[in-house]
Amino acid sequence: MQFRQAAQSLIQLFFPQTCRGCGSDAVNKDQLLCLSCLQRLPATDFYPNAGNATEKILAGRLPFLNAASHYFYTQQSLIQELMHQFKYKGRQEIGEYFGKR
Repeated sequence: MQFRQAAQSLIQLFFPQTCRGCGSDAVNKDQLLCLSCLQRLPATDFYPNAGNATEKILAGRLPFLNAASHYFYTQQSLIQELMHQFKYKGRQEIGEYFGKR
């Protein structure tokens, strides 16, 4: 067990896991964002509410049973930066992270 911890510490030293939002090293290998960045994400709380704003925007454009946005998307925001990294820089782990959330 001590060998495993030493090996992980050595890997972290040479290949540090950093927050995708702010670049801090206050994350472990399983985290994408630090707690500070997670708190900065603008949550919508739409998912439990039928007839929410996302459903209204999509109504008539395509068939669906329910729709919701987990976060608000605004210009110059952390969400915009993360989506840019996912879409244009091939950061697949960002898509996987938000897909699981």
